[in-house]
Amino acid sequence: MNVAPPKRNKIELSHYNFKKDIANRALLSKLNQHDIAILVEIVNGSLKISLDSLAQALDCSQESIENLAKIIEPTGLLKLEQGALSVDKDVRKYFECLLARFEEGFDPDLDHIQGLMQQVPIHVLPVWYTLPKNTDKIFPAIVEKVLHNPKCYIKHLQELPFECEAAERTIDDVHASQDLSLPSALIKEKYKLTDDAFMECMLYLEYSLLCYCVYIPKDSGFEERVVPLHEWAQLIRFQRENACNPIEKPSLIERTHPSDFGYVEELTQALKALGKEGKDPKEPLQKEIVSKLLSLSLIEESHGTYKVTQAGLEFTAKTPQEKAMTLYLSAMNRLRRSQGIYSDKDIREIERCLKRIVKTGWVLLDDFLKGACASVGNMPPVTLVKKGKRWSFALPQYNEEERRFVTDCLMGFFYESALTATGSIQGKPCFTLTPFGCSIIGE
Repeated sequence: MNVAPPKRNKIELSHYNFKKDIANRALLSKLNQHDIAILVEIVNGSLKISLDSLAQALDCSQESIENLAKIIEPTGLLKLEQGALSVDKDVRKYFECLLARFEEGFDPDLDHIQGLMQQVPIHVLPVWYTLPKNTDKIFPAIVEKVLHNPKCYIKHLQELPFECEAAERTIDDVHASQDLSLPSALIKEKYKLTDDAFMECMLYLEYSLLCYCVYIPKDSGFEERVVPLHEWAQLIRFQRENACNPIEKPSLIERTHPSDFGYVEELTQALKALGKEGKDPKEPLQKEIVSKLLSLSLIEESHGTYKVTQAGLEFTAKTPQEKAMTLYLSAMNRLRRSQGIYSDKDIREIERCLKRIVKTGWVLLDDFLKGACASVGNMPPVTLVKKGKRWSFALPQYNEEERRFVTDCLMGFFYESALTATGSIQGKPCFTLTPFGCSIIGE
């Protein structure tokens, strides 16, 4: 089959025998726990097994095995002849993959997905996932392209062409659910899908590495549910468990300064004081304020006294927002020129991390740091890594120095630049994004 590669990922189910796949999945979903147990024994056993030995192993009647075999035989998995079952070796691998979803504690992880993709002709996969023609290791290339980091995965999700609106909305529903799991029956009812239409949507989502059907024991049968890709679900759970809850009583917060632009106001007041004729600046001004004014070239020292520069005069005439931006850009330029371990890129990383609290309000510093995923210093970014047979997103674990840098940015640099307002509650440091900070960080 010659298929012209699309410009972006597009799963075309017609490129393989998806209708047979749907029929097989539908058949399995209707079996009870006893039938599934028999099938698992058949799939995990030898390629030829007598009904008598199988009945003894399962402590059941040969008749129940024969009845099930007659139902399963059209799938090509087995043949019933002369009191024995002959199992097809290749089809068995396919059923191993499907039956794994009925196991207790099953997770639809990338190891499972790799087995799932073996059901699709190998020449189709590079077309579906727009891989280079000379790609040797197809599955690792798919993982690298789609799941290398959260940004890649979100981009993949946003760019997917959804022909079925129900499929797209199902993703949102599952991700928004409390347990990251929804009954298939609920989805079918909500979007008025037949069993076949639902399963076709699910095949598209599964091969798009988004959502999967799993089967949970219920009464004597199973409840079919839809869950996200396991590795992505782990990241969502981490984010939820470490979400920053807003401080319940912000009125009890002792703010560092009552104004969001408190620091630039202090600088402005100092400049005005220095500009008054006959004023001795050394006594009333804090050393830290003087040091900042000098570093910004807003003042200069001459014969033991300080004089406001032209830049200082221009600074005092600016709006609070313009003054804050002056401080922000000055610090970013300094970091950009420095040869230290931290740079302006680290600041950008922390800013991206702040987006999670744009609408939260005041939060405890420690709560924010628990869920912070900013890549600063030598800390690598959040990426998908494989350890043994398991994949997972490697999350940052800050050392003391990196934690101090993030803290200094939130409570120091960003406060000075009016991106954050800072304070404490019951002795615990806290902060919030200011309206000006939200405009800089963006939503």
